[in-house]
Amino acid sequence: MGNKMLSIGSDWERLVKTPEGEFTSAIGVIGGSKEQPLWVENGNLQEDNVLAEAACNPSNSKEDFISNILSLEKQMSKVLHEHNLIPAKRSHYYYSPKSLYLWGEQALTLGCDPDFCVYTMTQNEIDTTESENGMRSSGGHVHIALENVTDMTRQCTVRVFDRLGVMRQMLNDPDRVRRKLYGKAGSFRPKPYGVECRALSNAWINSEETIGQVYDAAKTSAESGEEIILDIMNIVSDDETQRIINEYDMGAAENAVTAFENRGYI
Repeated sequence: MGNKMLSIGSDWERLVKTPEGEFTSAIGVIGGSKEQPLWVENGNLQEDNVLAEAACNPSNSKEDFISNILSLEKQMSKVLHEHNLIPAKRSHYYYSPKSLYLWGEQALTLGCDPDFCVYTMTQNEIDTTESENGMRSSGGHVHIALENVTDMTRQCTVRVFDRLGVMRQMLNDPDRVRRKLYGKAGSFRPKPYGVECRALSNAWINSEETIGQVYDAAKTSAESGEEIILDIMNIVSDDETQRIINEYDMGAAENAVTAFENRGYI
């Protein structure tokens, strides 16, 4: 028998720009921080480096998950609009190092706690070359609360989510650069309530359809029994999963998604 997904939440970042299309900083605009977020309806807002970040309250239904995310998106847009800024629907941008320097210490500090690779169980190493060149990227992380929290249930959930969630959303995500910095296959953080899957960019936040797809993938990833997990992993091996995601092999991703659809997993 499979596990049970108790709830799902998400945090995601947005690059910000002027109405004329110039990318700029959210520092001093949102006001919240990781230590003291700005609590609003259905979640919170904060600043992350030069990005605007939102984190929705956990949900235990697809309808609430979609509603919470759309609510936070609307509230973030409202705050940005008050400063004549808008959120950008893209997952990376290279700022000039001079601009980052002028924006101060917050713009130069990448404050993420370490995350890990589920396939090697080692800490992911960040290539600072890209960040030093001015690259800032936007993730769309998925937090899954599990009824039975063990190292094994966390690892199985992340492995299956890579296949059903990350590969499917590759087909909806035009970005091919973000993973130079963050979001390699199998990226996760263990949490007391379950696991945070960190491979996705923020592209899936852009539509109700893809938000619903991520909810379904998370639920299936958490609740599949051993026989289904093994079948999913046999369709695409761990090594091939890493290669497809990290190399953006779109043809192989599409073939895998079709196979999962034919089996009724997505």
